Amino acid sequence: MIGFRPGPVSGEQGPPVEADLPLRTLDQLQDRYDAVVIGAGAGGSVAAAVLAESGMRVLVIERGRWLRYDQVGRDHLRNHRLSKFGHNTGPDLEGSPRTFNRA
Repeated sequence: MIGFRPGPVSGEQGPPVEADLPLRTLDQLQDRYDAVVIGAGAGGSVAAAVLAESGMRVLVIERGRWLRYDQVGRDHLRNHRLSKFGHNTGPDLEGSPRTFNRA
């Protein structure tokens, strides 16, 4: 990325305030939700926030454990979570309409 530098931007006041998320066990879940979001990544967390802010009861299911800011860091290009669940691989060459093996 053009101009990318890992680490704090000059003048930054430090890491953001940590979120205190209400984690639940299976027996603590409600019987019904208006929406269920699978995955708390960039898209899932934004979708869940928008739905919850509109007044819906939202359940977010995430298979990864909660990592604090100091565990994840700001360097998303070298973040250790990228390879944990195989996200560092692209689609298979065979059978994917978005890839080709000849130029």
